[in-house]
Amino acid sequence: MERYVLLSERWLERLRGVELSREVLEELVLATASEPVVEIGEEVLAEVAEVAGLWREGYAVPFSALVELLGREGAEDALRSAVAVIPEEELVAEPDASFEVAREFCGLVRGERVLDIGSGFGWVPVLLSQRCRVFALDSAYDRRVVREGERLRVEGTNIVLSGWVAALGEVRCYADFATLFWSAHGARMESIGVLCGDARRAEDARWVQGAEKPPSLRGFFDCATAFFSFNHMEGWEEVLRSLKGVLAGNARVYVALYPEHLRFFPVKGTYRWEEELGVRVFGREELVRCAEDAGYGVEVVRCGSLAEFVVLHR
Repeated sequence: MERYVLLSERWLERLRGVELSREVLEELVLATASEPVVEIGEEVLAEVAEVAGLWREGYAVPFSALVELLGREGAEDALRSAVAVIPEEELVAEPDASFEVAREFCGLVRGERVLDIGSGFGWVPVLLSQRCRVFALDSAYDRRVVREGERLRVEGTNIVLSGWVAALGEVRCYADFATLFWSAHGARMESIGVLCGDARRAEDARWVQGAEKPPSLRGFFDCATAFFSFNHMEGWEEVLRSLKGVLAGNARVYVALYPEHLRFFPVKGTYRWEEELGVRVFGREELVRCAEDAGYGVEVVRCGSLAEFVVLHR
């Protein structure tokens, strides 16, 4: 399986010194092709030249391409001193979609009444519902689901939904789809509550369905989770302050973030995935700074190739 390598500065300078002649570009096409190549046209060479330009700017390089550009020995040395290395199979979707990453994240969570921020139809409610009550909060849960040809989409958003889940029952709005997804993946549905609202004004969120309706959200939750949701929303800094109104006095906030180096890898087959998916990658230092400004203590728990976990203490 192919690996993508984020080069150290020393090896990046070496890479920039390699001449990208037509012969080299043709070798790159052959080395990185997933299927047998019969003919190498000008359009294909232009595409490879464009991608090679990104590698020179500091984007992650397929190891097979490094072998062609630096030689086997050089590629192996570059691999050993790399900033980060991620297998191609781990880049086929955003880390949000990874069950394994979600399971590791949920293993950190300690609480009986959990507020999951920006839940969408993700794994966190499925996993946490096995041992506690979890309330999924999303600003789009009351939006209609519309059909566009073969696709389903949440109206007014870029959220595209899976047709097989929608076929399991009636889907009028995004909350309906989310509950079908959770149920299909083994969630204890009696432990999941659905809230609709803006996390920047968490106290004003509306109960939609599911687990027993809280009499009031003020101080109701003993912890909150944000599984990459801060990477997807504007104004997440305001959310940190808003949460203080709905969290108990000694509550924690568990946050998963994209690591800063991930912006240089081709997620879902593109190096421009931030722009195309409407997300923003930022370093944990920014989260730490904003959290401390909002009065939280901070503990960095994990710094991995696909995710960083940070725990905020009130």
